[in-house]
Amino acid sequence: WALMKRLSEVVRGLRMLDSGALTSCYVACGRLDGKVSIKTNAFGNAASTVIVEEAGGVVRDFDGHPWSQNMRTMVCSNRTLSGILRRLVR
Repeated sequence: WALMKRLSEVVRGLRMLDSGALTSCYVACGRLDGKVSIKTNAFGNAASTVIVEEAGGVVRDFDGHPWSQNMRTMVCSNRTLSGILRRLVR
């Protein structure tokens, strides 16, 4: 909850959606500006990463590392917001 509180102080709105893959698709098509995930699933992350990166977005873990099978946190967004979101979640 601390992460949500911190994000809510600097963004216009937060949404909590059940499907990580669907949320990533929303980021890829521009419906959402970004996505922050904790305790993510490696298989869902693989598909999400391909979709977001093919659309020109960026997918990293909270430390800024690109996708890997062991990734457990995820920040995905456009190239402009990627660094900003990662700084907010640290």
